[in-house]
Amino acid sequence: MPSAGAVCPPQITPLRKHIPGIVKSKVDTTTLIELVSDTPDCKLYFTSDGSKPSAFQRKIGGKEVTFKYVGPFTLRSGKRTLKAIAVSRCV
Repeated sequence: MPSAGAVCPPQITPLRKHIPGIVKSKVDTTTLIELVSDTPDCKLYFTSDGSKPSAFQRKIGGKEVTFKYVGPFTLRSGKRTLKAIAVSRCV
């Protein structure tokens, strides 16, 4: 359990059944990806290019690089490195 005010890091989970003969970590363009955090009512943000996500600077050079998570998604083809953050409003 995190200390008061701490935000739990998000978990990145591929949503698919295990297929015999295919490594569990293999993800293709048809695999749905889900982000979850144990911190209630937090917002999740992610990148797929390996860069650090930012809830405050989502565009660089007019191109969106950090995306707000709204539900399971698939990845474009090619090598991808997902990074995610959880942001919670302090009350």
